[in-house]
Amino acid sequence: DLRFGNLCNCKCSICGEYASSMFGDLFTWADDINNQYIQDIIKNAEHIKEIYITGGEPFINKVHWDFIDAIIDRGHSSKVRLRYNTNGTVLDKSFIDRWNKFKRTIVIFSIDGTEETFENTSWPAK
Repeated sequence: DLRFGNLCNCKCSICGEYASSMFGDLFTWADDINNQYIQDIIKNAEHIKEIYITGGEPFINKVHWDFIDAIIDRGHSSKVRLRYNTNGTVLDKSFIDRWNKFKRTIVIFSIDGTEETFENTSWPAK
């Protein structure tokens, strides 16, 4: 279970400052990929079966993508399952290109309604 920080692009009603920087201060426990804890995980990637990543919004966090690239670069990604929790507002084809290098990727969308309900509970998302 990895949380790289609370960087987020939404201020969802179900979240607080622990999960969204939109509520207040931005915090991270790893400002870059060289953080010792992250490096220890990467060094032991051959033993990882599954990683659950949430946030903040992981898809806008550079350290998250650097971490994913490091797992791929070490050649162990094909044995690792990724599981995400995301608000679903940021998606890009490059994500799929990376995820295809993993054993399996599961993306769980945290969506609290549609149309007006979604917009009211996940400001400023549309």
